[in-house]
Amino acid sequence: MKIENSIGWTDDTTNAVTGCDKVSPGCAHCYAQVGTRARVLRAQEIETWGPNGVRHPVAQFAAKIRALNKKCVCDKCHWGFPVSALVADVDGFKAGKCRFDNCGGTLRRIRLFADSNSDWLDAKWPVETLANFLNEIRLAPNVDVLLLTKRISNFEERLHDVAILNFVQHFVNDWQQFGEWIDGWLDGDAPANVWLGVSVENQKYADLRIPQLLKIPATVRFLSCEPLLDFVDLDAAIASGNLRYATKREADAHLLHWVIVGGESGKNRRDCGVEAIVDVARQCVAAGVPVYVKQDVAFKSGEQGRIPEEVWGLKQFPKVYTNCTD
Repeated sequence: MKIENSIGWTDDTTNAVTGCDKVSPGCAHCYAQVGTRARVLRAQEIETWGPNGVRHPVAQFAAKIRALNKKCVCDKCHWGFPVSALVADVDGFKAGKCRFDNCGGTLRRIRLFADSNSDWLDAKWPVETLANFLNEIRLAPNVDVLLLTKRISNFEERLHDVAILNFVQHFVNDWQQFGEWIDGWLDGDAPANVWLGVSVENQKYADLRIPQLLKIPATVRFLSCEPLLDFVDLDAAIASGNLRYATKREADAHLLHWVIVGGESGKNRRDCGVEAIVDVARQCVAAGVPVYVKQDVAFKSGEQGRIPEEVWGLKQFPKVYTNCTD
């Protein structure tokens, strides 16, 4: 079975919660607010959006991430395999190589974007919901979970809330290990399977969110410059990876690893101009930061439009260790 997603930069998406509140200009035409899940709940008189909206849990999240934890994916044909394929030679194929239709691509961990219909650092998420969400991520080390937020300033407070809940209530069965995982992240030991990103739609929010992101330990830190609404100067952020630090650990602690860039899609799309998209891509290339160019401004997501071929071909990912374990 193929494991791929129309978003392009992730293999799959899932949600633990439906519902959010608009906090910056990039939220104006949020697809999730009018998506199927939100509309079904709205028809049941459960409003999940806006300042008075509830944050409605999605029961399937745990089952989804646990199932993906048992799989790996080929980076060439996107065919899925059990993680055992990484450690066993079968039919003459080397361990970790795709054996579907003589593909021969490299098998890696699945990338999962969570949460696409909410913001995992939204203060309106019940702390119990956040604790369950993070614990499921901890228990899925074979899944690279992409956590994107517009509320990066809430990181420390929200994780402290989870730590307190877990300590007082012994919230999960292996509460001590979960507590060590949370405390470790707060103390600088980033989870190996978490990619942490912030949304950047214009210069104001680049200047606000990126410095906060760079202070938080993460195996991969990334920017989602989508929907890009104007030119954005990323020099201060991407240059940090070129500075000299005393140790590799110190350098990693200040590094931006990846940038996603694209215009807005949909019938109400706002045109940032193709030059703004191209400029972000060129800044990344010049600094040696991998960049994934997702789309021009278009009615349908993922369209090339006016983007030049040499820029459109930039579908790069960060170089991180992504092998699974059986």
